[in-house]
Amino acid sequence: MTLAQRITSATLCLLAAAGVATGVALYGQVRKPLNLKLENALEARLAWLESALELDEGKLELEGRKEPSDVAEHWEVRTAGGQLLWSSEEQGLAHSSDLRTQTRELALGEAEETQDLSNLTLDGPQPGGSYKAGVYRLPRDAGRLKLVLTAQTSRAAMESELNRLGLALWTVGPLALAALGALLAWFIRWQLAPLEELARQAARIGPAALNVRLGPVGSSQELLRLREALNQMVGRLADGLEREKGFVNAAAHELR
Repeated sequence: MTLAQRITSATLCLLAAAGVATGVALYGQVRKPLNLKLENALEARLAWLESALELDEGKLELEGRKEPSDVAEHWEVRTAGGQLLWSSEEQGLAHSSDLRTQTRELALGEAEETQDLSNLTLDGPQPGGSYKAGVYRLPRDAGRLKLVLTAQTSRAAMESELNRLGLALWTVGPLALAALGALLAWFIRWQLAPLEELARQAARIGPAALNVRLGPVGSSQELLRLREALNQMVGRLADGLEREKGFVNAAAHELR
């Protein structure tokens, strides 16, 4: 593996790790406000139910107040014993992993003792799909009434947006990394090309060509210092060989 390939591989690994970390952080940053929006919708629906429920003279009623915007679309009111009183759905709320659900307990009445009533008597039409249907009558000796409020909203919109983001990250990310890797490989090869030229010039230097010196191959300070150091080394070797050649000639002359 060449030096350019090693540098490119190491850099791409670092970029890939940084890209994954950035993608995870971006996914989390997008998911957080979407989750907060769902929680706010659930809280708004529960607050609406609390404000609309009224217990007066033994009658429990859900007032038809105007709904605020951006509230959870599904809801129900049950007694602590499980009796369904009001619901936005005909048969009560369904349970699914695609739905976000939040519950809250509410106690109504002035009595100190809380009773778990599950057989409230309905005055009026049967409830079904509308919060306007039904007024419930409590027993005379009923204590404090405990209710369970439930709000529910779909996670489909949030999951769809997160899926689109995930698809974009896993599609654009690798393509961008591949393009960046190709550009980086070309840039590193271009920067290291003067070293290959130095190697080709140095290969021409030998005992029969000691006067050859390395020519300019780049403008960077590192290459200039390397070329100068190599030329000085070649010069010292040439001087040493000349002195050795002179010594050999002088010794041969004396021997004759």
